[in-house]
Amino acid sequence: LEDATLANALTRQPQVVRIDPADIAFKTSGCQPWQLTDGAAPPAETPPWLSQLQLRQYLDMLNGLAGQSGNGQLPPY
Repeated sequence: LEDATLANALTRQPQVVRIDPADIAFKTSGCQPWQLTDGAAPPAETPPWLSQLQLRQYLDMLNGLAGQSGNGQLPPY
């Protein structure tokens, strides 16, 4: 893809770009120095809606355990 933007810095997360052996060249502008890594690609970010569901599950589980402790009824959320 000639002159195609493959990545940009619209996040505070470390930027990872994979350069395949078939790539002829790449160009950067305003970047910090590159570091070669042999690590696997970072895991994909969890979408916000999934994070909220996970948090709700954890809170429900903790509230259930607190209710079983005999310390009375917990306030509704």
